[in-house]
Amino acid sequence: MEPKLESPTLGLLDSLPIGVFLINPEGTVLSWNRCLEHWIGIPAPTIIGTSLYKHFPHLAGPKYSHRIKKIFAGGAPIIFSPELHPHLLPAPKPNGARVFSTIVAAVKSTHGSQYDALFTLQDVSTLAQEISQSRSLRKQALNEITVRKKIEEQLHNQAQELKQFAGVVSHDLRAPLRQIATFAQFILDEQGKSLDEQGRMDLNRIFCAAERMQKLIDDLLKLATVKRDHQKYRRENLNNIVRDLLNDLEQLIQEAGAVITVDPLPEIEAHPTQMRQLFQNLITNSIKYARKDLRPRIHIGAKEITLKNLCRISFKDNGIGFESENAEKIFKPFTRLLTTGVEGSGIGLSTVKKIVLLHGGKISAAGFPGRGATFTVDLPINQKTV
Repeated sequence: MEPKLESPTLGLLDSLPIGVFLINPEGTVLSWNRCLEHWIGIPAPTIIGTSLYKHFPHLAGPKYSHRIKKIFAGGAPIIFSPELHPHLLPAPKPNGARVFSTIVAAVKSTHGSQYDALFTLQDVSTLAQEISQSRSLRKQALNEITVRKKIEEQLHNQAQELKQFAGVVSHDLRAPLRQIATFAQFILDEQGKSLDEQGRMDLNRIFCAAERMQKLIDDLLKLATVKRDHQKYRRENLNNIVRDLLNDLEQLIQEAGAVITVDPLPEIEAHPTQMRQLFQNLITNSIKYARKDLRPRIHIGAKEITLKNLCRISFKDNGIGFESENAEKIFKPFTRLLTTGVEGSGIGLSTVKKIVLLHGGKISAAGFPGRGATFTVDLPINQKTV
């Protein structure tokens, strides 16, 4: 038996939180509930008994009319989805227009055997907005993934170039340097007695210059080959790393007469070899730039900033210090504030900064001439991989 809408049923429609209206095959509006009055802004007495197409001409167009005609023939219900037909009826609101999900069903007319069309409109504006935001976020995420893949590809290519560069440096530069140093030493050993003082000094300069160049190449290779490798990140107790390092540096520390004190250090996720290199470079840097008139004192402090997933490690010394305007400059490769009296290639602090950045941290330096320097390193306690 076909459904019919009697007057009491039509009255109940006013209490529903959805829009409901009924039209006959001629398009005359037979009912118009209160929800539609509120949404559309047309009172029921104004629209009932008039043509729906007079108020909404677009519904008489081919986009809708041929589908609605099937309803008047007793056809199956039609769904006008919010994706394709979001504004079946214009319903403005303060922040835009309402989005409807609409179902049109055939109901048996109370007059004769014809069918009327019952429209039910559900306001899905909030859901549509959430879906739109979700799609926007998904699109943004896909764009970020695409950009990240391009960056990863570029980094891979750069890593390959660095690998090739390291091979060239290792083979093409080291070989002639070894020959220069070997021949200089050979001449000093075999013919040194027949040379005058100036000749021996000149050969010794050649030998020392070759050794310095060899050290520079070694440091440059270390800097070039430092890379991010999540597979080698693990939970590390920094106390163990520093203890082992200080044992290995015992002779250097004793020769310098340095006093090194260390606060309890935290456990962090890190690359163990790179962490050792970081501590070694900063400790030896402080020893290298110690004052001649003071016993070198180095204090390594630490504190955890748990809410920010950070540990802050400070390296404070009583060395020669530096001018504040050089606080950034000292981290650049081949930068040496003193060109005489201090050995080194100017790569050590550059390597430290690269290691810190690869771990997702940051480093800063502060100093004052004659009053020492402090290096502050912030490192994540836990590495967050993507």
